Amino acid sequence: MKRLLPFVAIVLVLAGCSAPGLSDEERREAFLEVVRVAPELSAAEDEGLIQVGETLCDVMDKADDGKGWEAAALVAEGAGISESSSPMVVAASVQAFCPSHVDEIPDEHLGS
Repeated sequence: MKRLLPFVAIVLVLAGCSAPGLSDEERREAFLEVVRVAPELSAAEDEGLIQVGETLCDVMDKADDGKGWEAAALVAEGAGISESSSPMVVAASVQAFCPSHVDEIPDEHLGS
């Protein structure tokens, strides 16, 4: 059950992040709330986490078709995010900062 909570949190907290009307600050706050469930990120600085999230979106933007998810997960792990937390962080980044890539998130990382 504990492993499912971060993914449920993504759905509940970020479901509306790409919806019109949310400010950049609201998307950033939702992103931070979700990624802080990862033990290694609980005490990280806000700006550093946001920079990682935006970088993951840049990676997805530049990746070859169909390779963005895997590339972003590897970059997340290279930034010190655990292999078990990286899918959640990438999914939260996409939902908050680059919703154009939402279709690339594997279903198992959306809690569905």
